[in-house]
Amino acid sequence: MLRYLLFVVLSALSLANPVCAAQIIVGNLGFEKIPVGQDRRVVGTWLLKTMACTRSIEEVGDRYFMVSRCKGKKADGTGLPIRKMNAALYEGQTTNWSYEIADNGSLIMRNRKGVELIGEPHADPWP
Repeated sequence: MLRYLLFVVLSALSLANPVCAAQIIVGNLGFEKIPVGQDRRVVGTWLLKTMACTRSIEEVGDRYFMVSRCKGKKADGTGLPIRKMNAALYEGQTTNWSYEIADNGSLIMRNRKGVELIGEPHADPWP
């Protein structure tokens, strides 16, 4: 029932304003469909060994996304919107995570609760 209600609300929003339809947040985490038809540049890719997943920061037009790819899962074309603070620091727009590219090339992901994950540079976008 809740899924049906969510579908009805999102459908109504997309019909009311098609421009906003592409910006609708998917689920509670804030994932968005990454816009297609725009230049897409990978800033960097990192492997999280403990999760068998990679994270990549991707620039799409004038926006940035944190994209997750995990072993055994298909790409879904979504990412978390992030904002670039400086050349080495990004912050989640819908989450409380920050993403710092360390001097050694590692990605340090932190949330405000003290959780810290570290990704090592990885050449391939998939684990």
